[in-house]
Amino acid sequence: MSPEFDKDCERGVQRQTARAEASIVRYYEFSDDFQRLPVAPTSSSISSVEAAPYEVDPLEAQCYYYGVGFGRRPYGGAIVRAGPKLVYRTSKDIWVPPSDPYDHGHPREMRLCDVPRDHELAKNPALWDIIREQAVEVLKRQDIKFSTVQLVCFTWRKKKEYRYEEEEEEEEEEEEEEEGDGETDEPGDIDELYERMANKAVVDEKRHTTLPTIWIGVLEGTLSGADARELSINILGIARQYGVTDVEVGFCESEAQLLSGPPLFAPVGDYDHRKSVIDGFSTALPMSVAGMQSPMQGTLTCFFHVGNELYAISARHNFFEDGKEDDEYTFVDSAPRKEVVVMGPEAFKNYLASIRAKVNNLNYTVDYLMTREDDLTKKVEADLGDKSADDLKQTQAQLLRLRAHLVTVKQFYLKVLQNWSKLTDRIIGHVVWAPKIEVNGPPYGYTRDFCVIHLDKKKFRDGFLGNVLSLGPEATPGDFPSLMYDRDDDVRTELKFPQQGLATVKGMLTAEEIDAPNRMDLEGDPRIRRVIQGGMTSKATVGTLTKFRSHVRRYTSLGPRDSVELTILPHPDLLGPFSRRGDSGALVIDAHFKAVALLTAGKGMGNRYLSDITFGTLFEWMWSIVTNKYLGANLYFDNLDDFFAD
Repeated sequence: MSPEFDKDCERGVQRQTARAEASIVRYYEFSDDFQRLPVAPTSSSISSVEAAPYEVDPLEAQCYYYGVGFGRRPYGGAIVRAGPKLVYRTSKDIWVPPSDPYDHGHPREMRLCDVPRDHELAKNPALWDIIREQAVEVLKRQDIKFSTVQLVCFTWRKKKEYRYEEEEEEEEEEEEEEEGDGETDEPGDIDELYERMANKAVVDEKRHTTLPTIWIGVLEGTLSGADARELSINILGIARQYGVTDVEVGFCESEAQLLSGPPLFAPVGDYDHRKSVIDGFSTALPMSVAGMQSPMQGTLTCFFHVGNELYAISARHNFFEDGKEDDEYTFVDSAPRKEVVVMGPEAFKNYLASIRAKVNNLNYTVDYLMTREDDLTKKVEADLGDKSADDLKQTQAQLLRLRAHLVTVKQFYLKVLQNWSKLTDRIIGHVVWAPKIEVNGPPYGYTRDFCVIHLDKKKFRDGFLGNVLSLGPEATPGDFPSLMYDRDDDVRTELKFPQQGLATVKGMLTAEEIDAPNRMDLEGDPRIRRVIQGGMTSKATVGTLTKFRSHVRRYTSLGPRDSVELTILPHPDLLGPFSRRGDSGALVIDAHFKAVALLTAGKGMGNRYLSDITFGTLFEWMWSIVTNKYLGANLYFDNLDDFFAD
């Protein structure tokens, strides 16, 4: 671990940055933190050719859904708010263009939210299933190249104010305090004062929320505004047949896409210096997997055992070419194995690059602290009488910790290179069964897109904990409760962050429970269920599971493929999508660590790496199929010592 190693890390980061900048797809341009928007047309720039009837103004088409989706800035790759292109909408709200798009002006920022609980469709979700599938039939008859049919609401902020509520008796107390010296030196007094003032702060946030919208995604450039208008009339007519009149229809351009050696390391605790880099080769979930001969990259869903044999589940399309290898697959001893590896070539390269970037950042920080140490040492020697001596002790202690951190990360990097560089060293098992790809499977209409992998137990012997999802350094004890229950203070207090950030999966959410959400939304309405996914690309992210299933259509070489999927929206308070490409197969769990879904796909607005809406298959339904095939299959490992004794 010489200076040459550090220079190599820095050169590696520079190469990765250059490649990232060169490969950015400029589907949208961005200026600073906001999307770079087209200039509103002036009278001198308008063409003499009249716009086609019902076509949306180009500026509104690009900006109406701003905030719903995600894009990347061209340089640096930071995720920023964007939005799919509007084709047509029946809603009557007036969209106001930004005053000066090229001077940090940005349009109204929209968010996705769920349907109010007092709406007819929220009271009767089965009615939405009927309307949705009849709308799908209308789209199919007209040969519309649609990708998704969903039920959502949109919301945006109109006004936000902070005020403090004061009670009369508290004002009297304050008058009495003013007569004294006003000092609050005791820590208890400070805590009490903070709690009083924090509890008095009230946020008045005026938001506009649209009517529930039947939101339909279509492939880019395949639908005109006039045709979308006719379709909207037909679809609203279907809703009226069932007595539902307070809904809208909106069309946007989008595409549903799949998000696809030595023993592994044991999970580590919060104070281990490897915490930020070890998840890639840890026995805890998430685990990045790929087929030995497959270009796809995905995530392991969960482990299970039958007797003393260890198995895992993941998305089928991570190992079989979608649309070409759809028949049932069962491994036989005489046939070649479909071997599964931890990290495909591209994922492994990116993983190494991320560790080098970590080393680079630590080196910069150590250099900064060494310079600070020298400056403080000079001040102490000069006996200036300030706080330099205390600052010097703290700086030296921090420098000692960071140097140890840097050495540990470098050692880990070299160990990974030594043990895992060859693809054959990363083989952890092989696929033994994959049911035939079928869509609209009863009783929910989900796609059977999963497979079973027989694992090499020797690879998991050290530190295996069973179905444990590592929340990594991304989730923290402070943020976790508020993200999961940001309105319900009592429930938030009861909710505990898992020790060491390792969430043990306990049970599974049923279809009936999904229809009965357990928390409140931005406006205090108890109709939302928060969920977490642990995809290998996105790491631990929090989103909102709605009870309204979506119809998803993907296009393969064998023709279109339709299915009904669980719908997960991004968290309204977080910048970034719930899932990215490479998360396929990731396990989705709820706030109490119940298994909810196997993540399968996402709907994007043209960026194939980011998803504004994520889709998943109900875990309970999938597990029932697995247990019918593997009698005695068990998700829980009661005695790991006995399990690994053979």
